[in-house]
Amino acid sequence: MEISTIRLPARWQLILSIARKDIITVLNHPYHVISLVMPLFISLVFLVLMPALFDNDTIRVIVYDEGNSNLPEQLGLVENVKIERVGSATAVLEQLTGDVVAGVVLPPGFDTAVANGVSPELTIYLNSEARSSSIAKFQRFMVEETAFLQNPTPAAQISWEERQPGGSEMTPFSIENFLFTTMALLTTGIVTCSSLPHLLHEEKEKGTLHALLSSPASQADVLIGKGVAAFTLTTVVVLLIAWLNQGFVGSWGITAVAIMLTTLFMIGLGLLLGLLMHSNQAKAAASISVMIAALPSWFSATSLEALTPVTRFILRAIPTQHLVEALNQSLNGRSWLATSGNLAILLTWTVGIYLILIWYLRRTNLQWINQ
Repeated sequence: MEISTIRLPARWQLILSIARKDIITVLNHPYHVISLVMPLFISLVFLVLMPALFDNDTIRVIVYDEGNSNLPEQLGLVENVKIERVGSATAVLEQLTGDVVAGVVLPPGFDTAVANGVSPELTIYLNSEARSSSIAKFQRFMVEETAFLQNPTPAAQISWEERQPGGSEMTPFSIENFLFTTMALLTTGIVTCSSLPHLLHEEKEKGTLHALLSSPASQADVLIGKGVAAFTLTTVVVLLIAWLNQGFVGSWGITAVAIMLTTLFMIGLGLLLGLLMHSNQAKAAASISVMIAALPSWFSATSLEALTPVTRFILRAIPTQHLVEALNQSLNGRSWLATSGNLAILLTWTVGIYLILIWYLRRTNLQWINQ
């Protein structure tokens, strides 16, 4: 007598199947598709409009070139760029006033380092009083020039420092960086705090959740599958936003880690919203959560020191504020050490939200949630 055996799918296969089902569900829902496309559409609009707005700007750049680099000549070939040489690095900062857009101090041996693929550091000083359109055009050219002169290694690692006349340092500002930060946060909030609760309640109402839990999939498998779906959708859209808004400049590894930690935190928050609240409550909570998560990005072009103590306290209490600070540092070429504080705080928030989620699930049966 032969005994037939049924091989159950491995756990990772169950999780991927649930994730694939949820991705298809999201992409077949007009509301979610529009929400995903909206940040991309806004980025495309600015990408089309910025050249038309900025092409007539005259850009004055002060350069101190100790090693006779070819970069000033390359800059001088750009339309509407005027190069003015000075005799010292101090003179660059002294003349960073009026309509001067930027100051560049080229270290000796810069061209040799580029030719050898060393990717030397290049600090560029921006005049806070210059027109933002001129600054944006100059930054766009420098990013494109250093990104494509030598592939796959960038020709230089650019560090931007915005300064007031007289030499005091300010927070660097770039329209592309502002758009990237804002759209990345908006995408993360929409996918995690809007789509995840919606998927949970929709499956509850249609009985799909009961069917999933009656299969070999456990409660954890179902939630992990939904998290994988949200992480995949967020990653794809954020990568496109980064491509449109120069998000791969500076220390891109730090950028990737900061966005990954924030996405994981927001996934945990979205799952909690879906588990704790009824459908109507979850919709309201999702809207509020997306707005709060995106709030720090609205101040990303402003130094926290320039804000009131109350505003600083509120922003510091929002986890995504540390993503904004980490992106500001990474996109401007700061090191892992300089960004470690914000990354550690993001990691702490992420671990904390999943500890709460695990604690709640151990005391609750997923099938009876919100009944």
